Amino acid sequence: MGDDQHPIGKSVLLHLLPGVAILVFVVLAVPLVERLGFPSVVAGSLSILFVLAPLEIGYLLHHGRRNGRLSLAGVVRYREPMPLWQYAIFAPVLVLWFFVASSWWRPVESYLAGFFSWLPAWVPDLLPSYDPATHYAAAVLTTMIVLQVVSSGLVAPVVEELYFRGYLLPRIDRLGIWAPLIGAVLFAFQHVWTPLQDPGRAIAWFPAVYLAWRKRNIYLGIGVHLFLNLVGTILPIMSIYGGG
Repeated sequence: MGDDQHPIGKSVLLHLLPGVAILVFVVLAVPLVERLGFPSVVAGSLSILFVLAPLEIGYLLHHGRRNGRLSLAGVVRYREPMPLWQYAIFAPVLVLWFFVASSWWRPVESYLAGFFSWLPAWVPDLLPSYDPATHYAAAVLTTMIVLQVVSSGLVAPVVEELYFRGYLLPRIDRLGIWAPLIGAVLFAFQHVWTPLQDPGRAIAWFPAVYLAWRKRNIYLGIGVHLFLNLVGTILPIMSIYGGG
């Protein structure tokens, strides 16, 4: 346990701030993105590259300056080794649980959405979707796909694991088992643009957050997060061509 534990209020703020910043950026960027002839989802990709990554890595490097240079040493924790056989066992289980929990929550989300159907759709769609009736030029689609894979598939999972599990989670580990529970919930609800998905997201991610805390190891979570985000990015992209 470190000697620089965060008060709960500070931890909540640091968990939720990136999501709020991303939402503000996207709301402001979508009109410009669409005027340039791109799908609104591109604004979500740009928010990862120009808001999420600089904000979270920049914050970590700012604290790393205490080491006399820009470094994540001593800032990002939970880097203890783990036997390869544990990776081989835990990774598939975590992936399977994620899909099971997400599938279980989907009808609950649809049910809850019925109570809020009267609300305007004020939050732009950040998911990699595409309307085949809208004909974008090949160059536009290629740009969208590259941005999606790089930002959502590669950059976001690594940066988020370093920030949420490598930095924030160790700073509340004094709370024992409550630390991964709080960490999973706050990580889920920082996705402020998908509030009805967030309870299911917390359930789906809790085992991965728990293992990061229990094993003092962020590498398992990075690998699982990368796999899930790449699958979640590539499958919708494939549907563009399968259904287009």
